Amino acid sequence: MITIVTVVNNPDIFTRTIGNNPFMNVHRIHQYDNSGQNLGIAKRYNDCIDRNLPEDSWMIFCHQDFAFEEDLVPRLQDLPRNCIYGPTGTGPVKQLLFIAALSRYGVERFRLGFYDRWKKFGRITQRTTVKTRRMGRYIRKPVTVDTLDSCCLIVHSSLIRKYGLRFDEHLDWHLYAEDFSLNARKTHNVLTKAMQFKCSHYSAGTINSAFYENLNYLRTKYGTDRFATTCHDGYARF
Repeated sequence: MITIVTVVNNPDIFTRTIGNNPFMNVHRIHQYDNSGQNLGIAKRYNDCIDRNLPEDSWMIFCHQDFAFEEDLVPRLQDLPRNCIYGPTGTGPVKQLLFIAALSRYGVERFRLGFYDRWKKFGRITQRTTVKTRRMGRYIRKPVTVDTLDSCCLIVHSSLIRKYGLRFDEHLDWHLYAEDFSLNARKTHNVLTKAMQFKCSHYSAGTINSAFYENLNYLRTKYGTDRFATTCHDGYARF
């Protein structure tokens, strides 16, 4: 069983990407109408977990403008249920780097070694009114990442129930899916993996002051800046 959970404030977009999508509308869809009472997405997702969580179902928490473009059943039916999945995510990769500090007198100090660098795994198509582009690295098998982009997160209902997983309602509009992964790993050692799907996201997201406030909240919550999201490179500093 597959259950799609989405929060909708633009019915036309939902209809185009999910409602009329033959790869998605064949599954159970739990749709929240957010056009009136504009509750945070984390609150809506938790309401589904609290009141409508199936016994045995893959739960797809996705944006109203996110569309799968392939049959999901063969992709999900044999997946291990002990991980969190999504079509695009970010994590560290070890790279050999030479780092030098320069001054007017030349090289003052340098370091050579392997350092974590920020990489995006899982290629998705991002479509906006301005342009269409491919985002992320194409992968042939699931790759462990720090976090997934909030456009889509996939987790089995049995894993949610086993560990009491929830979304942090302090994060209304930004980084709630990313926190879901960070918390699951820190608290329960549950890994998050990017997995290649054929899919499109019909927006580019918004980086504003609320995003940075939520990012600072995550830094305080986990006591570190050493994590990556698709909009934040926590491995840029050495």
